[in-house]
Amino acid sequence: MGKAEENKTRQRKHDEVLVGSGSFRIDPKRALEVLRESQLAVKENGMALWVRAAVLRGAKRADFVFWPFSMTIRFGGKPLTAAEMKDPFSVLLSGSSADPASRWLAVALVHTSIPMMRLTVESGPADSRMVMVLDDDGFHAAEPASHSPSSSADTVVKARWKVEADLERYPLSSSWDALELRSALEPCPMAVWTPQNDRFSYLIEPAQPDKRGGLLKDVHKGGLRILLRPREVPGIEVRFCVAGVAVEGSAAIPFPVPWSAWVDDLQLELDASLKSAVQGERWHAALKAVEEAAREHSLAMMERHARVMRLVGGLLMANPGLVPEWRRLRSLSLASLAACFKKDRRTGRLRRLFGGKLSGDRLRMLECAMTCVHLHEPADAVSTDPERKGRDPLKTALWRVPLYFDKEGEPRSVEDLCDMKKSFGPPL
Repeated sequence: MGKAEENKTRQRKHDEVLVGSGSFRIDPKRALEVLRESQLAVKENGMALWVRAAVLRGAKRADFVFWPFSMTIRFGGKPLTAAEMKDPFSVLLSGSSADPASRWLAVALVHTSIPMMRLTVESGPADSRMVMVLDDDGFHAAEPASHSPSSSADTVVKARWKVEADLERYPLSSSWDALELRSALEPCPMAVWTPQNDRFSYLIEPAQPDKRGGLLKDVHKGGLRILLRPREVPGIEVRFCVAGVAVEGSAAIPFPVPWSAWVDDLQLELDASLKSAVQGERWHAALKAVEEAAREHSLAMMERHARVMRLVGGLLMANPGLVPEWRRLRSLSLASLAACFKKDRRTGRLRRLFGGKLSGDRLRMLECAMTCVHLHEPADAVSTDPERKGRDPLKTALWRVPLYFDKEGEPRSVEDLCDMKKSFGPPL
């Protein structure tokens, strides 16, 4: 037996405690220490780990409340199972076959339960709550909650640590910054709330797809969740996330219609820090899925836009007073138009245009103008591309999609503009 094998055998004997004839168990204190050491390479924001754990349980919101030497995390969704409450860490030894919800819960627990801390996790149905404890003596199996039945089935994590806790080696709430995490939570389907001080609280709202049109499209394809948002720069910018939280790494795909894409893949390979994606098989499969989703959505969007253009053309002819508003909308940037879809936090209503009431007609005009601005440059770009005439269905659709109105309010395309036989004067 070599020295390396002898050291491994000696280490196993140190980690195991004889409790009776023919029986062994793992020392809970030593086991937790080993798990902590194995997670020291994790550099991810601690809030991000708990957000992933909450998202995978179907929570609609997660709350993080911090005090100088304690914190509370609360989220809804599916309560922890009896198996998770009994042994939450065994999934870390199961490899890729482990349930993602259980695995991210275990990673979050290990990352949070630092030395000189007492961590309690309460979960379960409202009438049968269970509590498990992690402290310097290791992990203590779950027991029934001592208080009266709860009115909530939320999972509640409470931590309290000593002044001398090593927060530099084991980053904790002092490094959990919601504002820093804001951009990483852009694709998150769940709201995240945390108070920053006595007077100010911060709420990161969930990414909600737009029901009216192409502002934000939520696509589920091949086990992936893909968010598509229009942008002005050519091609598709792809960013990756896992369970609603972004990871470092991006890619660009040449594409006729410009999109910004988030792709959420629970099986995406991450490096030891859990912050960066690895360019492996899942990475390339995700890029292919994004391109397919973008192509399908672009074609469907242009087909729908052609119908909306006819409706808006009729509105402009029936109410000439809307023509100046339409021209102003067409002169705005994509970002300015997208901002009109955002809700005012105080009133919960969409922002008004031109100081007037944001009626259904104006919303239809806004949506129509946004798609016109989004597709204007791509449509111009294919005017000299030979593939526009049938070789590439997407380029053909761009060539023929209506983006302008003639003086009679009839929708017109770039193909119409380029055809001198169909001269219709200055477009609206």
